[in-house]
Amino acid sequence: MSYNELFASIKDPQRRTGTEQGGAWYRGISDGRHTLTPSLLRQRKRHADAEINMFADFWTMIEGVDIKDSWERLSLMQHYGVPTRLLDWTTDLNIAVYFAVASAERKGTGDPCIWVLNPYKLNELHSGTRVIYDAVDRVDFDYYDAARAFARNGTPFPNDKAVALRPTWSNARIRLQSGCFTFHGSDDPLEAVVNTRIAKRVQIPHSSVHDIREKLLREGIHPLKVFGGVEGLATYVRRTYLD
Repeated sequence: MSYNELFASIKDPQRRTGTEQGGAWYRGISDGRHTLTPSLLRQRKRHADAEINMFADFWTMIEGVDIKDSWERLSLMQHYGVPTRLLDWTTDLNIAVYFAVASAERKGTGDPCIWVLNPYKLNELHSGTRVIYDAVDRVDFDYYDAARAFARNGTPFPNDKAVALRPTWSNARIRLQSGCFTFHGSDDPLEAVVNTRIAKRVQIPHSSVHDIREKLLREGIHPLKVFGGVEGLATYVRRTYLD
């Protein structure tokens, strides 16, 4: 599969999900065995209070950040690698392809893949309305209030299925990656609770990974573009001259 063939193969899931005219969200996964499950929910042995304790400690100890909204706070925690109920997506297909192939390993892993999601249809399951929850159209519950009720009383989150969110881009990396999120109220992987008219994936054979990486590099999709800053620059020069 070439780079061009990969992009052509995305047309079928776009058609099935109703996003061929735009509006799709994409997620690249380097190992196709992995499910659409956020990092926190992969921690099966987590204590019931771990979620709210991490949130409280992070925002008690952090310095120099003036954010009050709990959804914005959660997205910043996700940015810095704290396990959360958020799953990263992007509106830029090239960014998703980068994440699928940048660290894909042949031995002992599944083929990398690209997921295509219709976020409007996903949110229709929650509210009956095709809307993206953002700084204007607010999601109808507060994250921390819901997390605290879940930890203390076992009260289920208001969304039994994932919801699609676009918090304000509070950091440069989210902007570079055209980032957006799904927020998961239950442990069920997203693909287990929606049909292929909402989310569908395309596999990338391992044999195609190297050529697609090289094409992305020629298109200017590299770590400095994706991550920015010193971290992105360091990864860019290492991979350019040593990998």
